[in-house]
Amino acid sequence: MFQSRFISLNIVKRSLYISSASEVINKIISFVSVVVYARLLTPTELGVFAIASSIMVFALEIKLLGTASYLIRETKIDENRVRSSLGLAITISWSLSFLLIVLSKWLSTYYELPELSTLISLLAINFLFSPFTSTIIALLSREFAFEKIVLITLPSNAIGFLITVFCIELGYSYFSLAIGQTSTAFISFVIALFVKPSLMKLIPRFSGFSSIAKVGFYTSFINLFGRLESVFADLFFGKTNGPLFVAVFSRALGFHTFVRDTLVSGISGVVLPHFSKSYREGKSPKRTYINSNVMITGFILPPMICATILSEPLILIMFGEQWLESVVYAQILGVWISVKSLSFLVNPALIILKKEKVLFWVRAGAMLSLFILIAILNDLENVNIATAFVSSAVIEFLMLYTLVKRNIGIGPWFCIRSIRKSLWLAIWCSSACYLTFFIFNRYVNNVTLIIFEALVLVPTWIYALNLLSHPLKKHLPSIPSIIKRV
Repeated sequence: MFQSRFISLNIVKRSLYISSASEVINKIISFVSVVVYARLLTPTELGVFAIASSIMVFALEIKLLGTASYLIRETKIDENRVRSSLGLAITISWSLSFLLIVLSKWLSTYYELPELSTLISLLAINFLFSPFTSTIIALLSREFAFEKIVLITLPSNAIGFLITVFCIELGYSYFSLAIGQTSTAFISFVIALFVKPSLMKLIPRFSGFSSIAKVGFYTSFINLFGRLESVFADLFFGKTNGPLFVAVFSRALGFHTFVRDTLVSGISGVVLPHFSKSYREGKSPKRTYINSNVMITGFILPPMICATILSEPLILIMFGEQWLESVVYAQILGVWISVKSLSFLVNPALIILKKEKVLFWVRAGAMLSLFILIAILNDLENVNIATAFVSSAVIEFLMLYTLVKRNIGIGPWFCIRSIRKSLWLAIWCSSACYLTFFIFNRYVNNVTLIIFEALVLVPTWIYALNLLSHPLKKHLPSIPSIIKRV
């Protein structure tokens, strides 16, 4: 029993290390690409592509209808279930691809941007490959074979970035971004064919959809609500405020989601398989949730709050002075992303417990609150739009943890108390960050300031972990072994 638990823990740790290392590299590629694109393309050009990408969000989230989550979650799967999942994904994805191409002309007319038609058509090609790639990655995730997932994602992202830059240099403007994304999808598909598990068959089965679709409908729309929150401003203001404002606000929003996603990139791919494995082994969902949440919040809250404090120098370094207007929005949206991080584990925990239906309705209600707040505040100053995001995040937190209390036994106040060490850790680090920023900001340039902050904050975080006896403390000695593994 003990040996089995030890082996299980080692599998999760190994997967976490591999996933984290690969995702860090992927995020570096993503970071470099964002910086390069921000300097090679104008804000208006990026705003046009942001509108096209936002239009695609709905299709991107439902194109697989949650088949990947289904394959990871189910206790037992066989070849027929895998083939049915692939068949359902192909049916939805290819239909959406065709529909988007048909609607592209109308959408370009609606937004008064003729180039949207070509952009949407190029991006829709991705849907031809994604059913195969996502099914293979889901099966590999279920088996904790993250080293094979690395072989799929890393080369495709790197080559896609190079293709995008090459096309920009040839003068293809925002079309280069769509060409790069389509190239990445195709390369991922080709590589995935070489590392697919034995259970994966390339011949789909167009039957047995009902049980998969029932789960997939809710999980797809739950994920969609999360994505819509990030792109709703692009869709709404793309028509009312124009591409320039869309680009500025999206840059502020994207700055925080980039920081958050970078921090959780290695964790997010392991969370659902980890909860699924714990559930199949009969472990307490409440204990699993509490232990995971305190670790994750201790890791992501301090740097996210510090990034908010340092948003001006970071945005200027990353994107240049042409994006200075984004800073005021970024400073407010830092509160939004911090509150959102407290609910990071809610989706996977409740999906594993098969509570996706009620989670869907709670997420829908939270999304509706954001729409209403933006509609109310839109006629006031633009900065109030960021305030609407903060208010909706608080509403969402209360709604989600009311649901978690009913199903796992963790309410809003219990959640706050269970992560109190993480909150003290965040206060400690953010205080050090603000103090050093206030003192040295006027005397050194932005690059020097950020380097100095990093040299101060990393030791401060480690010292605070030990001082507070935070659960993350026991994982610090494993850092040298992680380096050796890499």
